[in-house]
Amino acid sequence: LSRRMRVVVLEDYLNYAATSACIEPLKKLGAVVCYTEPAKSEDENVARMAGADFVIPVRNRVSFTDQLLSRIRHVKLISQTGPWLSHIDLAAAKKYGITVSRCPDDGDEVVKTGTAEQTWNLILALMRDTELNQKTMREGGWQVKAGRGLAGKTLGILGPGKIGSRVARVGLAFDMRVIGWSRSLTQESARAIGIEAASLNELLSQSDVISIHIPLTDTTRGFIGAREFNLMKPTAVVVITSRGGVLEESALLEALRSGKIAGAGFDVYPKEPLPKDHPLRSLPNVVMQPHMGGYTEEGYGWKFIPAVENIIAFIEGRPQNLATDKDIERQRQRQMTYLT
Repeated sequence: LSRRMRVVVLEDYLNYAATSACIEPLKKLGAVVCYTEPAKSEDENVARMAGADFVIPVRNRVSFTDQLLSRIRHVKLISQTGPWLSHIDLAAAKKYGITVSRCPDDGDEVVKTGTAEQTWNLILALMRDTELNQKTMREGGWQVKAGRGLAGKTLGILGPGKIGSRVARVGLAFDMRVIGWSRSLTQESARAIGIEAASLNELLSQSDVISIHIPLTDTTRGFIGAREFNLMKPTAVVVITSRGGVLEESALLEALRSGKIAGAGFDVYPKEPLPKDHPLRSLPNVVMQPHMGGYTEEGYGWKFIPAVENIIAFIEGRPQNLATDKDIERQRQRQMTYLT
């Protein structure tokens, strides 16, 4: 660049970029502006990125639609933290001359492990009434309710992929029966990770704990709705650490309020951050975490360091880890055919 550059970091809730040493090389080359709160509108996002040469989105909180990308054509590179690009319209970015890079997958194990750990944090909190018991203890009380054990119960994994299979292994260690479902899961591939393949209806009706790990696409939005909740046991608990939009919100709230399910644990929500007055915040059979599954201290470092390195490589004329035409085609196919 012939002038000092401008880097914009979007929706860095924990203000990691402002305090991390990994961002220092960019500060030496120009201005680094960090936003910690979500924008209230597309216009605000456009204003934030005004004059930006490089944008670092934290996770996939901002949807880079065709319309948004058309208004930020001055951006040279969107350097994504993490390997996920589903929130960026890659075909539109190419059309407007905006390069997109991602972090390599080789560090993604940190995030997958963290998300699996968060899943079990929620499962155990629900089954052992952790929140109720801690509140009682802080108020000077003692035992008020017996928790439920896991051994012998059935754990259902919706989407037993890289994260779901980790969750499954822990369930097996707890002597649970573990079943899984996805469109591509066969009995052979299920046996390879030590679980049983089941139909969707079997999984929903037989599981005591249902852990959701399917990604959010156009075809999975609202995938778990009234029909699916009606199939579940009234003693079942549901945990979701993938994307909140997979759950149909009104059906979820009705199931929790009416006792169709015993409870639910969330690390992700249909809208993030969760509104202050959202009804989930007041339901007694809910355990909540603020979308921090993969965002341990180790996970943050893994995402930011490559994002910075990708910008430096781009400036030096050796761009790396770029989205390709294969990614564009894969994105198009996934939106069209997942679960069809």
